[in-house]
Amino acid sequence: MAFVSCFHLRLLFLCLALFMAAECRPDELNKKVDSDETISDDDVSARVQPNGGKIMIVRDNDYDASDDNDNDNDDDDNNDNDNDNDDDNDVDRDNDNDDDDFDDSNDDMLSFELDSIEEKDSDGNDVGSTEGHSVESFEDRPFSLSSVDRNSNALGVAAINVNLSTKLEDSNADVDIMLYLFREDGTISFGNETFDVQAGTVKFNIKISNWDFCDGSAQDCSEAKAGEYLDVNIKFKSKDTPIEVTDEERKSQNKPAVCKDKDTPDTDSDPDDSSDNANDGDDDDDDDCPHIYNMGGDSEMLLNRGVMNGDTYTAMPFGFPKVEIEDGEKKIKFRVPKFDDNVNIDPSVTPGRVPKNASPSPALCLKIHILFIALLQAVTLFINSW
Repeated sequence: MAFVSCFHLRLLFLCLALFMAAECRPDELNKKVDSDETISDDDVSARVQPNGGKIMIVRDNDYDASDDNDNDNDDDDNNDNDNDNDDDNDVDRDNDNDDDDFDDSNDDMLSFELDSIEEKDSDGNDVGSTEGHSVESFEDRPFSLSSVDRNSNALGVAAINVNLSTKLEDSNADVDIMLYLFREDGTISFGNETFDVQAGTVKFNIKISNWDFCDGSAQDCSEAKAGEYLDVNIKFKSKDTPIEVTDEERKSQNKPAVCKDKDTPDTDSDPDDSSDNANDGDDDDDDDCPHIYNMGGDSEMLLNRGVMNGDTYTAMPFGFPKVEIEDGEKKIKFRVPKFDDNVNIDPSVTPGRVPKNASPSPALCLKIHILFIALLQAVTLFINSW
């Protein structure tokens, strides 16, 4: 009997060890504690990685609204109470499957990261290889993280905000990424573009400052060309290859419009509206609508047609921004016209809702498979011992 008890104890420890081995991946063991920052509201979470500036976005379709009944008064989780109902920034305590959600094997996760910056001349050709006029890769580039502001807003719409920033040593330029997770539905404007966002939409404003463009001399750039554009490239992950859709196509699928319909009578006192005909098929006062992309899995992405050059809205050249596949990777290419002090690019994305009966992620299936094999081997050993 003692032998059986000892064997059972050893078997228990063996199963526990095997389960922990399956649960803890080497990359997680080597990961620096608190190196990433995760912000959450309702069923949407966004995680940012300071090493490379990667942004990952997921929607928790098993979300329980009761988790939002947080009775503590902490704003930044510095004084977290283990007994509170929820802690929006305490990922490990509130979301047991969070790491699985943010695993690259999760087909429903959306991710975005800066890939490169290339200076171009007026014809779209490289200006040359002189240092300071391109960034070949942002991989492993360190970004500093701001504190999380849960009471922020973007253009009047309540949001949670966290910022990333890095300095480009060769050019002495600065790159800032301002991430906003909207907490409510609303309407925002970006220059000449006005569009709706939802609670759960994530907007990440990319700001480039103090870029020194080539002046056309051989001393400044090897090809003696003047810089007129910056190609800002973002690589991303989505369930499917994005397909551009129109608001009319979306409405046929019973989705709410992203942009205001043309010829909808305005409610302001703008005299330009006085002669507007709601049936004329034209309305000069309507703002532009961003490009709308279906990313698969019910997720959508909005890409603005222009950028903000300081306080001035400037349209990108025809054909930009564009989505392309390069070396097997999905990329967004923004062609930014030359600017003086700073420029802002402002994409946004709304993660889709995965059906409740969706299959478990490959990462979870792998863990279950490993655990099943381990238990099967343990049972075999137990039977053979008798």
